[in-house]
Amino acid sequence: MHFPARLTLGAAGLSACLLLQGCDKPAPPATSPQQTVATEPRTTALSAVDREQLATFQETATAIPQSLVACTAELQTSLMQFLKQVDADHLQTLRAQWAQCHDIYLAASTLQGYTPAQQAALKQAHAQLGNPLAMPGFIDSVEGYPFSGIVNDASLQLGEEELRQQHGLTDEADVSIGFNVVGFLLWGEHIDNSERVARPFTDFATVEHWEDSSEDLPIKDHPHNRRRDMLQLTIELLSADSQNLLNAWVEGALPATQEQAKSWEMSQLHAFNDALQQWPDNKALPGYLQRWLEKDALPAIPANLTTTTADPASPATPLRAQLKNKLNTVPTMPD
Repeated sequence: MHFPARLTLGAAGLSACLLLQGCDKPAPPATSPQQTVATEPRTTALSAVDREQLATFQETATAIPQSLVACTAELQTSLMQFLKQVDADHLQTLRAQWAQCHDIYLAASTLQGYTPAQQAALKQAHAQLGNPLAMPGFIDSVEGYPFSGIVNDASLQLGEEELRQQHGLTDEADVSIGFNVVGFLLWGEHIDNSERVARPFTDFATVEHWEDSSEDLPIKDHPHNRRRDMLQLTIELLSADSQNLLNAWVEGALPATQEQAKSWEMSQLHAFNDALQQWPDNKALPGYLQRWLEKDALPAIPANLTTTTADPASPATPLRAQLKNKLNTVPTMPD
């Protein structure tokens, strides 16, 4: 392509000017880029007094997961008695024991981890114990689908490994272990809908022969027999996972800084207050909280706390007052 002569000469002149640095306006001096120094947020080491308070709370609050371990062990005993003698009375006893353990579990679910590592361990334990059963038909038959669920799927072997694999297999809605699974096995759809008939005890009776003589499956795969096996297995896993929850709580490290401790305190107070409001019929949590307040076991929550003695500048003060007020409306729980 041909360029006009004046453009070619102009470009040449500009190049010469740059090479010889003979232009009227010299290039500005090079400047070094501004350097920014990243500063870590200032933190304060945890004081000896606060460390002792937090350690005391951790030790005191261990009573909840310890009670859960003991309760699920008793649940296993009640189950063995029921499976040995399947009748309405033993089923009622088993249901009552499940309800007691479930209340304790809900109380345990309010405990907030001090550190991210402990929080992750607690979250994992709660995923095994307390995930909601969004699709009960994944476990057993529901109205309109009499052959649905793991109980009716003879192709799936019933064992600890298999049930744990099914838990969250494709989605969080895939729930195959935990309190809600056991509750659904015990009550059926009645547990969430009082208009539905509760599962009869006869659904757990041992069956020795198929009603249809042409059925070629082993008798162990009869839904009644599989329901018995699944109930026993899921309650055994409840006991094991309750121990895991206890371990996650007692083995957690204390926070390293004052800021982490205050953040935990706010989180813990919120959890207690929210739980008392969300589960007003829970028989376990108020008793623990009342005893801890009386013994001054909760960090920064003196037993004689009033809104006038609390530090008005602390963001936790209104939460502490709410907690005290809510517990004042709950009858004193026995030890």
